[in-house]
Amino acid sequence: MARNTKKFHLILDFDGTIIKNNTIPLLDYLRQDQNDISYGSFLDPYLRDYTEHVKNYQPSQEKRVTLQQEYDYLDSLGSVEKRSIERIESSGWLKGLKWTPEENSAFDTAVSHIGHNETLVWRTGFADLVKTIWQSHGMVDILSVNWSGNFIRALLRHEFGGAIDIDRIGLYSNEIDPSGTGRFSRVKWKSQDHFVNHWLRDSDQEDEDSRGIWTAQDKALVMRAVTATSKANNMITIYVGDSKTDLRSIMEADIGVCIEDNIDPTAEQVSLKEVFDRLAIDRIPIGNSLYVGEKRSKDQDQLVYHAQDFNKVRKALLGCTE
Repeated sequence: MARNTKKFHLILDFDGTIIKNNTIPLLDYLRQDQNDISYGSFLDPYLRDYTEHVKNYQPSQEKRVTLQQEYDYLDSLGSVEKRSIERIESSGWLKGLKWTPEENSAFDTAVSHIGHNETLVWRTGFADLVKTIWQSHGMVDILSVNWSGNFIRALLRHEFGGAIDIDRIGLYSNEIDPSGTGRFSRVKWKSQDHFVNHWLRDSDQEDEDSRGIWTAQDKALVMRAVTATSKANNMITIYVGDSKTDLRSIMEADIGVCIEDNIDPTAEQVSLKEVFDRLAIDRIPIGNSLYVGEKRSKDQDQLVYHAQDFNKVRKALLGCTE
């Protein structure tokens, strides 16, 4: 087989995928000195709300037998996420944090403290995979429900800044209001393929349907927008994620890959696997080559791959065929 010359648009989830940690609790390091509110104080109300929502939602998990039913359920969680975000914003957790595109050193300072106090575990092969995509004149983006894209970029810069150009990676996530209100961004759609993050001010009336990048549906909408140009240029879209929030993006990409650790898979990985099993979606280990287009699947393109690290993804992409 000839060496692969295809162009790829690689889109990756961050928490649980590029990094094995959930980094949202580490946003505590961005709190201003006078603030003693911690991320942990938001967990109980969120879990109560989430549990109540799951209990009352119909059809229940075992009765959801189509992808659309699962998509509808995952999108319904937007109401739970919205209430959680509003509780956090009202608490003033990150109030007082100010930044500009030119001066955002607070994020690098926080990451420096994290490096001294926390253990971060990165998934093997990320930098080499990114280099391979760029060498084929492809694109690399990160799409995350994390609450701060600046924070993600600072983490990446701290770990990989000497190996790859972090600023060359597109990053689509929520963000903390730069004016110091402690609020998080909402997505404002200019058109089907164009959106911006914006922040609510005290005088703003929030639209009932206003939301950030919170759910599987939100991620899929953003992915469609950011891949519009690459698809028009016949690039192959690849999405890699680890949780149910990634489900729709995994299924809509030309190549969908779910991250799964062979030993001690996370609760998020197990939950995503349960969906594939329940819906009878083929899920196979990533091999030395991948098929896209007509050969991707025997059944309406309902096939996903799973891999435990990026070295395996990279090797498979190098042998990608149609």
